[in-house]
Amino acid sequence: PEHARFAPLLNKTDTLPRLAHARLIAGQLARLGQSALIGAVGGTDAPIRERWGRCVAVVLAAGGSERFGKPKQLALVDGEAMVLRAVRTALQSGVHQELVVTGAYDKSVAELLATHGYHESARPDHNAPFVLQIVHNQRWQEGQATSVHAALGTLSSKIEAAIFLPVDQPHLPVSLLRRLQRAWRNGSDLAAPAVNGQIRGAPALFARQFWPDLLAVRGDIGGRDILRQNRDRVAAVPVDASTLIDINRVSDLR
Repeated sequence: PEHARFAPLLNKTDTLPRLAHARLIAGQLARLGQSALIGAVGGTDAPIRERWGRCVAVVLAAGGSERFGKPKQLALVDGEAMVLRAVRTALQSGVHQELVVTGAYDKSVAELLATHGYHESARPDHNAPFVLQIVHNQRWQEGQATSVHAALGTLSSKIEAAIFLPVDQPHLPVSLLRRLQRAWRNGSDLAAPAVNGQIRGAPALFARQFWPDLLAVRGDIGGRDILRQNRDRVAAVPVDASTLIDINRVSDLR
């Protein structure tokens, strides 16, 4: 049928060793751009256990840092520029592609990434196919939504989900991004951190089916309203509030 698609089904994962092997295979398929399903079809009410596919991390680093007073992306936290921390965290989370959206300080950010070995090429510490891409948002002054649009406009049809993370949350743990991906694999089309049961807007994962909603957003916001409007569909990942601290002013660094 016109809207059907091909997806390998890794079946009979009814034991932990079989499930582990299926995940290895599904991970390799995802790196090659092929989505797959993991299941145990016979005699179960939930035949599909997990879905696997390519996931992208989008670092939003286009802002003009008006409140900060200088390029926030280049500010040091524990001796490391915030944009480098964000890129490293995303790389270590197991995503298959990463986009860094630049704007006000495009040249400076690109030069800094290149200086530290983050070129638009293969992942530096892993043999698996990986793409690091820098996307310049020429409309960055119109707000964060334009950076989200710029990122989505570059993604191939093989990408199944996208995680958006701001450059100014330097304490994000790698485990949080991994848990967001795990929530998607387990069937959630939206995933976001929760502090004391309250959903926070970033970082957040959006499955492809919600990308048209993101493209409809305008202004200096991301996908917070989409998460709020679809609260019953959001996988809440509990975290400590300290991991989501934003750096908006120089005083925040102190």
